Order: sequence, then C-alpha cells, then structure tokens
Amino acid sequence: MTDQGAQRRQARQFEPPPWERDKFDELKRSRAEEEPVPEGADAGSLPPGEVVLDAPPLGAFDTAPTPGASGGSEIAGIDEERLDTMMFELRAEEPSARQAGWQLRVAVAVFLLIVGTVMILWGMVALVKVTRIEAEQRMLAGLVSLAFLIFGAGFIGLSGWLGYQVYQQRGVQ
Repeated sequence: MTDQGAQRRQARQFEPPPWERDKFDELKRSRAEEEPVPEGADAGSLPPGEVVLDAPPLGAFDTAPTPGASGGSEIAGIDEERLDTMMFELRAEEPSARQAGWQLRVAVAVFLLIVGTVMILWGMVALVKVTRIEAEQRMLAGLVSLAFLIFGAGFIGLSGWLGYQVYQQRGVQ
C-alpha cells in the first residue's frame, strides 16, 4: 500500500492528447530552434524545461540614476508644469471608482425602498390584526408588528440616504 501511495504523490509529466501530439512536437521543435545554447553547455546537459538566462552583474543597477534625483521631475524632456497639466487633464478624464457603479447603487436604493414599503405595510396589517388576537399573544404580535414598522422605516431611510449620495456625487441638486 505504501508503494501505491508513493505513486499517487509523484507528479506525472504532462502528456498531450493523441490528436494534438503532432502540434506539441512541432511546437517543441520550434522552441528548440529558437533557444540559444548557453556557452560551455551542450543541448543535452540541461534538464527539459530549464532555460539559462544571461543575468546582469549584481551591482549593475546600483549606479543607475533615480528619478527626481537631479532636482527636477523631467520625464522624457517634459517640464514639471506640463507634466502637472497633463496629469490634471488625465485625472479629469478618468472616472473614479465610485462613479463607475452608480446605476447599481440606484438599483439597490430602489430595492431597499420597495422592501421597506412592504415591511411597513406588513407591520400595519399586523397591528390591525393584533386587536383580534387573544390577550396572551397580543404582546408578542404587537412587538413583531412594531419591529416590522421600525425595520421598514430603516430600509426606507437607508434607501433615501443611498439615493441622495449617488445623485450628489453625480452633480444633481
């Protein structure tokens, strides 16, 4: 049983389906032609899937100038005023994340308004029916109908606040 467990844990190599094997072989050949063979190594010395990259020396990036170190923020020959103007125009053109979903927020506000109205109606109907209930259960039924009224008013208030926020952000007064 331990031999079967070891076989399950061992990762199997990817084998392409028979109907696509020729395409995979062609891709493998084209990649082998494109990859340069590193100096001092022959093509058979690397395990499959290994690629040797020529990395720059470790200290190569330490001497590079940092942006803004020269005293100004010159990017590709653009002065600071022009860069600020371009960034301001770009910021004005891009919609903010809050403006993107205003239709969804309006839909949620309408849904909350409907739910709140239905809850208030149920609370009123429950209050009317409380008078017909026996005295022992009247207290519980009255509290439930009062809870419906309070939660309905809360949903309507939340709907109004959400709708106000959405329209205020869109510039409607």
